[in-house]
Amino acid sequence: MSSDGFAKARLAFAFVAGPVFALLMQSLAYAEVPWACARGRIGVVHVIPILFVILTTLAAVSAYAEWSRAGRHGQADANTVADRTRFMALGGLLLSVASLVFIVAMWVPLFVFDPCVR
Repeated sequence: MSSDGFAKARLAFAFVAGPVFALLMQSLAYAEVPWACARGRIGVVHVIPILFVILTTLAAVSAYAEWSRAGRHGQADANTVADRTRFMALGGLLLSVASLVFIVAMWVPLFVFDPCVR
């Protein structure tokens, strides 16, 4: 794969990964609770959120790197590859940060409420 292909893959990862990770975290964390409660291992419910905080942070760092590589400031007067890359990278950065906030917001109740109470 050429370096241009890797750049496109990094840009796609940066744009899509944050929201996908937030949805996966919600699904897996919800599915993990009955298993953890049945075995009395409540601390295990924090493993999935930690993993997805790390993965989403990596997506945000990737988006920031692509945004910096394309040039963080531009006029966007022309329809150039650099302008589109800058826009997609900034969008990926914003989506990743918003997804990170969403993941943390879903994780906080696990500290406040007992997940095994029915």
